[in-house]
Amino acid sequence: MEDQHSNLQYENSAASTVPTDEKNNRLPNNHMVLAIISTILNIFSFSLIGIIFGVLSIIFANEVKTIYNSGDHFGAMLKSKDTRILSIISLIIFFFNVLIYILLILFIIFFGNMFYYQGWFKNG
Repeated sequence: MEDQHSNLQYENSAASTVPTDEKNNRLPNNHMVLAIISTILNIFSFSLIGIIFGVLSIIFANEVKTIYNSGDHFGAMLKSKDTRILSIISLIIFFFNVLIYILLILFIIFFGNMFYYQGWFKNG
């Protein structure tokens, strides 16, 4: 009875490690779509720093499959995480630039004609 219990416990522990091994051996997501979108958005916002981060993320995304095929599964996973981080940094730079452009437009709208109104109040 005790042998059956220990044998059953051994089978359960072996079965629980199989998905983990399969999960580690899968090709990690290279985040190429995110890298391309963040680069294109930064091209439209004229952000040189964002473009640099976006191009680096595209290069890193391209290297994920090469590193995985060489047998370095952990290195491919790390390169995938680096790609995602660089793409997110590039998107943050894009949204920061959009915020600056909106604030600049609002500043021009509200304070751009200040000299015109100053003369109008003096003459009126």
